[in-house]
Amino acid sequence: MSPSLTIYDGVFMNNVLGFSVLLAVVYFRGLIWHFTAELLSVFIVCVIVGTTAAFRTKFPVWTSLAMYLLYPLSLIFVYVFATFE
Repeated sequence: MSPSLTIYDGVFMNNVLGFSVLLAVVYFRGLIWHFTAELLSVFIVCVIVGTTAAFRTKFPVWTSLAMYLLYPLSLIFVYVFATFE
């Protein structure tokens, strides 16, 4: 297995473990989840970035500018999703 795949495996497992612990605490403590708009916004941006990264290994400079534009777009997503929540 190549070293880069090992790093991706570790990052994936860390994220899954951290998120599952967070969800377990919310569930077993009976806490209320008020972050649906933020979570959906982060999910959409991660899908966009992940899809872009899945098809390339080298990125031209213009892709960094496009990724920087995802930040204001994510704020717009949060605003729109929070109004419909």
